[in-house]
Amino acid sequence: MGANVFFMGIVGPTVGYLVYKACMKQNVNLYLTVFLAALLADWSTYIVTATELALAFPAASGGVLTSLKAFLGVFAITQIPLAIIEGAISALMFKYIIQLRSDVLIKLNVASPSIIKNLQRLP
Repeated sequence: MGANVFFMGIVGPTVGYLVYKACMKQNVNLYLTVFLAALLADWSTYIVTATELALAFPAASGGVLTSLKAFLGVFAITQIPLAIIEGAISALMFKYIIQLRSDVLIKLNVASPSIIKNLQRLP
């Protein structure tokens, strides 16, 4: 069980970080970057979870792939819309932080002062 928790706890944040870095290199809007990082981190976590469950509980007929399809199908019903909502809430919270405590983001090297200034001008 320890390895399963490791992958579930590492894959999502790693994907989120890589999406953030890739979007920043491509000069994607920071709010969209936050949305995409949260969304794809969630989805990757659910894919890993479904994969681990399929490996732990292979179907009697069809094996791991049949189980994987079933688990992905079950997760898709709830997790696709939930991840979209979480991405939107994350972007809105990020906007809130930019408006109130942008100095923290500059100190943490999340965004440069010029990026913060441009974001503060957006409605």
